[in-house]
Amino acid sequence: MKYNIIDSHVHIAASGKDNPENYYWSKKFENSAGFRILKAVKGWLFKTVTDEMLLHWVKSQVNESMTVDQCVYYAFDEVYGIDGERQKHNTTMYVSNNYIRGLLRGNPKALFGLSIHPYRPDAIEQLEEYEKDAVLCKWIPSSQMIDMNH
Repeated sequence: MKYNIIDSHVHIAASGKDNPENYYWSKKFENSAGFRILKAVKGWLFKTVTDEMLLHWVKSQVNESMTVDQCVYYAFDEVYGIDGERQKHNTTMYVSNNYIRGLLRGNPKALFGLSIHPYRPDAIEQLEEYEKDAVLCKWIPSSQMIDMNH
């Protein structure tokens, strides 16, 4: 019996210099140990990492994998306050659902993982818009400042 191996955790991240309406990261993220380690491992330590470089690297890792059949690419919604106000100043990374959904069209190895912050005023409408294309919805309460008691 052949099993379908799915990597359920692939993030797309980008600086936002090319397309800030659809994705961006904060200076805090850019200065994080994790990002510096990625740059060192890839040999990019003394290079400017472009959005195109990151996207090409992630897509090639997924599409050229000999052991993984499919991957879930995640969107990552912005932080919202309990009052429903967007908090860009508290958002470390953002990648829109629309961008991820479009990026994956026509790629049989790619599955869409959506992200909708539950404090968004339009959270239910967003869920209804994207649910037919998504395989799951993911939150990261610590990064997105979601109180799970709500």
